[in-house]
Amino acid sequence: MKSQLLQGATLAALVLACADDAPRSQPSLAVRDATVSDAGGALAADARAEAVTDLAGTWLGLLPVPPVPLRLVLNVERDATGGWSGTADSPDQGSFGIPITSIDVTGSQVVVHLDAIGLVITAELSSDGQTLIGTLQQGGDSLPLRLARQAAPLDYRRPQDPVPPFPYDALELTFPSAEPGVTLAGTLLSPRGPGPFPAVVLITGSGAQNRDEELLNHRPFLVLADALARANVAVLRYDDRGVAGSTGDFAAATSLSFAQDVRGALSYLRAQTRVPVGSLGLIGHSEGGLIAPLVADGDAGLGFLVLLAGPAVDGATIIIAQGRAIAAAQGATPLELDANEAVQRALFACFGARGAGGAADAGPDAAATGDLGAVSDAALDACLRQVLTGAGLSGVELDQNLRQFESPWMRFFATYDPAPVLRRTRIPVLALNGSLDLQVPASLNLPILREALAEAGNDRSLVAELPGLNHLFQHALTGAPSEYGAINETMAPEVLSQIADWIARLP
Repeated sequence: MKSQLLQGATLAALVLACADDAPRSQPSLAVRDATVSDAGGALAADARAEAVTDLAGTWLGLLPVPPVPLRLVLNVERDATGGWSGTADSPDQGSFGIPITSIDVTGSQVVVHLDAIGLVITAELSSDGQTLIGTLQQGGDSLPLRLARQAAPLDYRRPQDPVPPFPYDALELTFPSAEPGVTLAGTLLSPRGPGPFPAVVLITGSGAQNRDEELLNHRPFLVLADALARANVAVLRYDDRGVAGSTGDFAAATSLSFAQDVRGALSYLRAQTRVPVGSLGLIGHSEGGLIAPLVADGDAGLGFLVLLAGPAVDGATIIIAQGRAIAAAQGATPLELDANEAVQRALFACFGARGAGGAADAGPDAAATGDLGAVSDAALDACLRQVLTGAGLSGVELDQNLRQFESPWMRFFATYDPAPVLRRTRIPVLALNGSLDLQVPASLNLPILREALAEAGNDRSLVAELPGLNHLFQHALTGAPSEYGAINETMAPEVLSQIADWIARLP
């Protein structure tokens, strides 16, 4: 689920400000090796020079930042000129191959520059060549850092990443969206045996996601698909439009566009003959949990829905609530929280969003057609500019926020209320939410979801808040997004079992 937060309240308080488009495996710039001083005598200089040759290899350190430490990895090697080159990884933030700009060595002192993220490491190499002890500086902040040599390059696979042999078959495929001109690339996992098997389509959360819903070196949909296929459920997952192997314009898409892609996936499953399919269902995570009921609303052939942290209130309400919860987890003061929320409410009032106190009501018919009665482009831009400049934003920050708030996705999501569609959902529903979910808070969404399903007369639904789990359904400490990458668990095993067991018990 996207988070729109303003000054001083970012999605996660991360030490390494690594851009998603940071070059991977890019050769570093010229690296220099300073001459070893002879002041300590020839023998000492020779010993230091020998130690310096030990820089080649993998070095691992932990940055002491709350709520959990972050791993920092340096991958160093000799280059053709005799200098040092390499890359850095921040695996808990999903950043790899950050180019090392230079490594300066003077005696036992080693200085590493990573200009792409404004970071400098200054450390002393131990006499045995096994540790670098010093400080990390970035943006005026300084942290102690101890890097230890590793015996081999690190394996970044998560413990739950599936490994062969697999008791199911995997088919790489493409299929058309229900929207003309969009082709989606995906993977179908099919159990072995005569079938028929229940089959599901996995629907990713917000943001450009691949078929594994990959985030911070976690692959939740890969893990979920593997667990379901082992439980004799066929699973189709696919790259979002415009991502990886799929075509289409992601930036121009809304939740309604993604619903068309889901319809295309269902059409493929119904037409194919490779896998004998019984009941068909949808599993949506975050925004995917909003899209799944939209698709089911017009598809009488669907048999069930699984909503994982699916919203039950309009997008403006969700974003305001998550903004406050995440900023609080990052240590913002009550005054800062109130000020940030006031700005967000003013921004969403520009849309006429109900979560901001406006009177707009999309309603089920408007939701189906995408006609939300939105304000004109010019009026929206003028209103947003006034609020953002009044909040002190200018230049690049102003432009970035305007692009986010004026995107087609935001213009739909901010004003769309899922409750009317949920009130018409009568097929079996399993809706799960973690008690530590700060992005789609359980206390805000689950009561409304329960009420909506009750109004639908849906007595085949199970709505549950799961203690100690965050938005990704990991066991967490605080639920803050800054924990996601640092937690080795990709998805709680009991959640995987609960979903598979629930589907197996369906008539």
